[in-house]
Formats: sequence, C-alpha cells, structure tokens
Amino acid sequence: METPLQALAWLALTGAAAFAVFGHPDLRIDDAFITLHNARTLLAGGADPAYAGATALTGATSAVHLVAIAGLGLLMPLETASGVVSLVGILLYAAGLDRMAVQSGCSRILLVSLGLLTGYQALHLVNGLESGLAAAAVAWALVLRDARWLPVLCGTLPFIRPELALLALPLLARQGWFLRRAPDRLLRAGFLAVAAAAPWMALSWAMTGGLVPATGGAKVLFFAEAGLPLSDKLALAASACLHAAILLLAIGLGGLARKPAGWCGAAFLLLWLGTATWVFPGGLAHNHGRYFVEAVPVLLFGLSELLTAERRLMAGVLILCVLGLQVKTFAAARDTQRMARTRDAMIATLNAEVPLHARVAVHDAGDIAWRRPDLRLTDVVGLKTPDSIRAFAQHPVRNGDRGAALAAILAASGAGYFVCLTGDPFWSTLATDLVRSGQRLEALNAGSAYTVYHLVPDGRPGD
Repeated sequence: METPLQALAWLALTGAAAFAVFGHPDLRIDDAFITLHNARTLLAGGADPAYAGATALTGATSAVHLVAIAGLGLLMPLETASGVVSLVGILLYAAGLDRMAVQSGCSRILLVSLGLLTGYQALHLVNGLESGLAAAAVAWALVLRDARWLPVLCGTLPFIRPELALLALPLLARQGWFLRRAPDRLLRAGFLAVAAAAPWMALSWAMTGGLVPATGGAKVLFFAEAGLPLSDKLALAASACLHAAILLLAIGLGGLARKPAGWCGAAFLLLWLGTATWVFPGGLAHNHGRYFVEAVPVLLFGLSELLTAERRLMAGVLILCVLGLQVKTFAAARDTQRMARTRDAMIATLNAEVPLHARVAVHDAGDIAWRRPDLRLTDVVGLKTPDSIRAFAQHPVRNGDRGAALAAILAASGAGYFVCLTGDPFWSTLATDLVRSGQRLEALNAGSAYTVYHLVPDGRPGD
C-alpha cells in the first residue's frame, strides 16, 4: 500500500514534470513541429497542403504519438495536446521504473531518479517528440515480460518507434517458447500481437503506401555514412555514447544476465546499436543523443538487480554523478532555447520577405510548415518529400558533396527560396554545394543562424 510519503513523491514528480513540459515550450526541437503539422493535417483530412503529394503520416516516425496528439487535438489546442502527451509519457515511464524497482527489491526513488536524470534524459522527455512514450514502452515491456497481455504491447512497440521491433521480437519469442506446449495460448498470443499491430499497419499503408516509416531510409541516404570505413563508424558511435553521458549505467549490462528476459534487453541494445553503427552512426549523436532515451530503461532493468541494500555506496556514487551531470543538461537546454529563438528570427524573415504561397526548399521541415502553412515546401532531406529520397538515390553523396542531388530537387520543385542553417558547420555546406553546382543564392537576411536565400532565376542548377 502506498504510504503518504510515496504519494507526496508522486505529486511532486507530477508537478515538476508538468512545469517542465508546459513552462518551457521552446524546448521542443524542430522535429516536434513536424508532428504538430502532421496532427493538424490529419485532423483536416490527411492530405498535406504544404508538401505536395505528402499525407499526415509522411515524415511521421511514431504513428502512435501522432494519433494521440491529433485525438487530444479534438478537445484542446494541438500544442497543449502535445504537452499533455509528453506529460503522460513521463508519468508512465516513471511508473514503469517504479514497478521495475518493486520487482527487483531496490530503491524506488533511486531507480526513478536515475531514469529521469541520467544523461540528457530530462531534456529528451520534454522535446515534444515520442521520446517519453518510447522510454515508457520499453520499461513496461520489460516489467510485463511474463504478462498474458504482453503481446498487445509488443504489437504496438514498432509504431511507437520502429527500432522497438528489435525488443518486441525477442520478448515475443521468449513468451512463445514458454507457451510451446500450450497451442491454444500460443495462438492467442500471436493473435493479440497481430491485432494490436494491424490498425497501425493499415493506417500506414493507406497514407504512405508502406508499412514502416521512410524517415530512417531518408536520413541514411542524405547523411551518407553507410559507406564510411568501419573504424570511422565505430569512432562516431563511441563518441555519441560518450556524449550521451549514459555510460554510468553501463554496469547494468552485467545485471541483465541475472534478470528474467534480461537477454531480450541485451539483444535489443546489440541489434539496435549495431545496426545504427553500420548505417548511420553519426545519427546517434543528433540532438544530444536523443535516441539513447530507449537504452536507459534497459540498462536500469539490469542495474536494478545490482542496486540492493548492501550496495548503498555504489548507489550513492551513481546518484551524485548523475546530479553533477545535470550541468550538461542545463547547458543543452539553453542551446535548445537558443535554436528556438533563431527559428523565430527566421520565421520573421519569411514573413517579411517571402510572399504567400511561395515555393520554399528547407532541410528543417517542421517549424516553417507549422507557422507558415501557406507556403509550398520541399524537404530536401526527404522526411516530408519522398521525391528527395529518390534524388539522393540517383545522385549519391560523394566526398560530402550533395550539390547534384540538391540541384535536381530544386529544379524539380520549382523552389524560389531556400532556408539553410548556415550557423552550423554541417548544414552550411548545403549552400556551398548549391553554389558549386551552379545555383546563384541571394541572402535575404544577415547575421542570423538561419539564412533565407532567394534562388536567383538565372542560376542554372544541375548545369
């Protein structure tokens, strides 16, 4: 039975989470505005007015997160709905960790604190994306490893984030092994998993023509890291792991061997990180390592086996180190807020310089679509514009030069403007590559992180 102290702790956690979500809305990253734009599009009928040929699910990595926001959007403003979903994700995640601690007999407050504060976890949980739901889903999948309703959660996992299929499959295989002598129960488990996945598969097929999001494939082609030497891939992945600041929990890997279904968590980490390292290692570092949000509950699942009462010193050292690292989280939050202000300045330039219904090419596909839905946009990365994926397939990146593909995209789209994050050493190369390909660019603003370019008509892309 919950004690008054525990009830007070949950009340404090809920209040802190609500303040973090609703008190700092500028902690959303650009991808979160893709979701908001997609939710608005879904409520308007599904056809995307900003991106030609796109639908509400084009560019959506998490159908579950999108539908949850759109559903709440029937009752409240979409930005508020996004905050409510984030808050629910945080509380579900904390509840999963709490239950995990009870099962293992370790400190509930310690495990929940580690889960919320390790690395940049606190920032990722309020970034406006499906991060909190994904962390909660992983935690509960491990907690409910032997539950009869586990197949329902496993069937849903890939539609919260696609890589979570790599956790669902071993968990289903484990349950199937235990049920191998009970065919009726085995059949029921299979039916539940398929029934849970079917609506999401049907929605995806109806709106995108595919069963899985194309966002991962678009990034693999655009960033073009799959062809790097293995040593470079390993270096990028190792650097991302260090930067994510979750290695304090690596001791939990040892505990996975002692946990029921621990091997499922280990298999997930191995398959997911191995695949990411092979095809897109640099992506692990994007947005302060936001993809590692799913690794934390797996490591805590193993760590919960080790944080017993007799290991109080180890627990104390862990929590002190995690608290100390919050300095990095606060610095990252300031960077995120600074980027939000630069996007505000960019939108102001668009409002002042770019006419209604103009054709504009972008590489950050969210905030502009959300705040200027009248524009006719082309996403050169390919998240919201699938034709860009085909352009990069036809004109592969060579030696970091994306000029040929970008020129083909701009020529096909008829874009008259291009918005580029020239304040960043990577994204600024897109403008350089375009100039090298023959396109003339005229900057409409100066001194801002984002530059809005007018594409001078006598420039000859692709010549």
